[in-house]
Amino acid sequence: MSGVLRIELRRSLLVRVAPLAAVGLVALMLSDRHQWQGVWPEASAAITAPLCYLGPALAGAAAWEARRRRGERDSRNGGEPWAGPLLAAYLLAGAGVIAVGAICAVAVNLSASAPVGFLWPSYLIIALAVVSECLAVGVLLGRLGGPAWFAPVVAVLACFLRLITTQGTAVGAPESRLTRVFLAGHAWVALTPAGVTLAVVEAAIVIAAALALPGLLAALRARRERTAFPQPRRTRVAVTAGCAVCVLGAGLVLTGPPLTVERAIPEHPVCTDTQLRLCVWPEDAARLPALTTLAERAAEQADALGLELPDHVSAYGLEPGASNFTIESDSVWFAANDLAGIIVGSAVSVDCLPTDADPDAADFYRAYGELQGLIELRLQDADARPAGMGDTREIDREEISRVARSDQATQDAWIQERLDTMRDSAAEQCR
Repeated sequence: MSGVLRIELRRSLLVRVAPLAAVGLVALMLSDRHQWQGVWPEASAAITAPLCYLGPALAGAAAWEARRRRGERDSRNGGEPWAGPLLAAYLLAGAGVIAVGAICAVAVNLSASAPVGFLWPSYLIIALAVVSECLAVGVLLGRLGGPAWFAPVVAVLACFLRLITTQGTAVGAPESRLTRVFLAGHAWVALTPAGVTLAVVEAAIVIAAALALPGLLAALRARRERTAFPQPRRTRVAVTAGCAVCVLGAGLVLTGPPLTVERAIPEHPVCTDTQLRLCVWPEDAARLPALTTLAERAAEQADALGLELPDHVSAYGLEPGASNFTIESDSVWFAANDLAGIIVGSAVSVDCLPTDADPDAADFYRAYGELQGLIELRLQDADARPAGMGDTREIDREEISRVARSDQATQDAWIQERLDTMRDSAAEQCR
């Protein structure tokens, strides 16, 4: 077997092009480097994200080569001694592609002052399961025969739909049990051991089907056509037991626990050394320099407006129910928006916020959003939001940018007008 495997490793076309797949994985990871560099869970998840495209591509290539290897004589009697070694060679090549992605993530993180830690094994296991399952799907469809185009096209579509339709489910949602690629690996999210195990079980079922199902179908066809002897009782028992195990495993995968859950809150989060302390998960420590600048500017803005801030604000998940901020990639724009909202929100009492039935509610929240937008720009020392950063609120971003570029007196008058609108509405509500 080892000798045949070595031969397949040398002659397989997919194994030869695996280095190109590894280069593609690294290129896709580096194209979104700002999203994950310096944060170990983000870097771990970044290895899985490109598999949404590379996985189906590898499945198509595996299906094409398996279909080319398949002969009419083998397909009739189920004798395909090359299938096992070929799939084993594919799996080793797929593992090599994931290993190259892991090396890239480690190298980038070590050069980006990442905190103490390493890649999260749970994401790596999921990545290996995804690649293995896609390759097995390709081999399975390639061995089933059909027109030359059928196996590659169906393999690509099946794997792509499998990955894309289950991506992006909410953390803790039952549907997350089927998620296999992650566009982000937030520090407050963890993958459950049971969910990771079931992902491996799913891949193992598909691998077993790729190795056994074509032969079983060929044997059934031969028996129906009375061109083969009935299988021995021991073989029938083994086949029945294997099918039962696969059905049980598939049932566990479809009904298992969520794959993603919120992590337990750490005892010692890391915080900025500023008047307003911004606290983050230990894995996000690389974001502290940018957050330090943001915290200093937030305290200055609050003092200038005569507003009060809490002594600290925590990143999402560290203090459930409290005011918090979010971090997306190495940009602190979202955190700036959250802090601007906290600053503006301190201008009125929470008990005096207008309800939807209040006729002044629209004016209040428009003034709130516009003032938050200006303070956000001040916190970022900018006069406009980055292109592509959307906002669902009905506020005039162009006007806010125009005010941000105006002189100090104009800005002060504009700010005071919004504060007066908010306070008048709140006073009416609490009368």
